[in-house]
Amino acid sequence: CLKKGVKKILFASSQTVYGMPEKQDVTEETALRPLEHYAASKVCAEYLLEVASRQGLAVMVLRFPGLYGQQRQQGLIYNLCKSALQKKQITVTINFPLPIDVIHVDDVADAVVRAVLHAQEKPFECFNVATGQPNNINIIAQRIAALVPGCAVMPAVMKQPTMRMDATKIRMLLDWNPQSHEDRLQHMLASIMEHEQKFECGAI
Repeated sequence: CLKKGVKKILFASSQTVYGMPEKQDVTEETALRPLEHYAASKVCAEYLLEVASRQGLAVMVLRFPGLYGQQRQQGLIYNLCKSALQKKQITVTINFPLPIDVIHVDDVADAVVRAVLHAQEKPFECFNVATGQPNNINIIAQRIAALVPGCAVMPAVMKQPTMRMDATKIRMLLDWNPQSHEDRLQHMLASIMEHEQKFECGAI
């Protein structure tokens, strides 16, 4: 990139670089302690890009949680929503502590556009891209169940760590304001219901 005259790189990093945080609130300054190879590869890439930023390349790192959206009919959020609608029950079966956060893909797309257009003042900038709401898999399940009348939650047996990715920095510098989990999940549930109704009509 330096040889070809590229001026700016936007790197999609991950919430997993933090590993198992010692505190619930996670900022861009929180120590990076990856727990597995995927997360370690993201940390390595961030370090390499930071070196490049000292050689004339503008670098912006965006650390994303897990993504979900109406177009993706698979994954954690989709499966939890579908279980809530079809069974009126969500059973969280994970048996190990898992730090997790999620965000809607439309909010991420908006953050990416704003990051591309942002006039960087520093050669290396890093942002958490998150709603700023506390999360773990049990909390996510409870949020979904609260939007489906009569839905119950059977939480994970093992206590789950709560994580809150602080997104103050990106909100202030990029004027980015994601929708709440509750609003996004409500739309997700409506989309699944609509899809199921169309499928049933088609089958008839």
